[in-house]
Amino acid sequence: CRWCQRETGASFALNALTFGLSALAVLAIRADGDLNPFRPRRGADRPAGLLREVAQGAAALRAHRAALRLVGADAMCSVLYGAQTVLLLLVSRQVGLGAQGYGYLFAAIGAGGLLGTALAGRVSRLPSRPVLAAALALAGAPTLLLAVVRWPAAAIVLTGLTGMGALLVEILTDTTLQRELDEDVFGRAYGIAFPAAIAGIVVGSVIAPGLAALLGAPGALIAVGGTVLGYALLFIRGADDPTAGPASQPAMADAVPAR
Repeated sequence: CRWCQRETGASFALNALTFGLSALAVLAIRADGDLNPFRPRRGADRPAGLLREVAQGAAALRAHRAALRLVGADAMCSVLYGAQTVLLLLVSRQVGLGAQGYGYLFAAIGAGGLLGTALAGRVSRLPSRPVLAAALALAGAPTLLLAVVRWPAAAIVLTGLTGMGALLVEILTDTTLQRELDEDVFGRAYGIAFPAAIAGIVVGSVIAPGLAALLGAPGALIAVGGTVLGYALLFIRGADDPTAGPASQPAMADAVPAR
């Protein structure tokens, strides 16, 4: 219908407007009077070329196993989000919300993410390994419950909890990496971590249809949620805590959350 077409067009236009305003906000950033704070600064010891930078970023992560597990946690939540882009449509139909419920569920993810952002400052003062494991569990456990829930309100709440857990993981991962790695190593490591998060979204969205076809929607949700919970168990059993050494004040992560 024409009304639906107008509403769809308005939704895309509003989304494009928010990205445009975000771009303007980034352009307005000034650092110590520098009109271009994002310009690369290459020292004499910095390698030339993108591929060499990527290789050094991978080497930096291999040399810091705790940092590698942090990146894995962030990538795991990205896979979950990618799978949600497919599976939440099935959940919406399962609980009787229909196609429009897909938007409600993603709004719940956004609301949960805002709550996670508000909590991140408080929990960042705690030892990171148990907190990150708990955040992973907060993203994974509600996904398991979505496989069996039949009430719309419950589905919205559970989906919101996954958003809260995933954003907590992302924020705590970025700040812990900044806190524990020196600036040069962090820059190279994050050059791997951020693409890994983006790739995780792609992987999740690609495997979700196959899982749903093979296992059904409940089985796919159990597989994805169970994988996140499994990684949480591996993370909590890790040999070394990223916050075991003397830590400086956590800094704000340089990158905007990918989700």
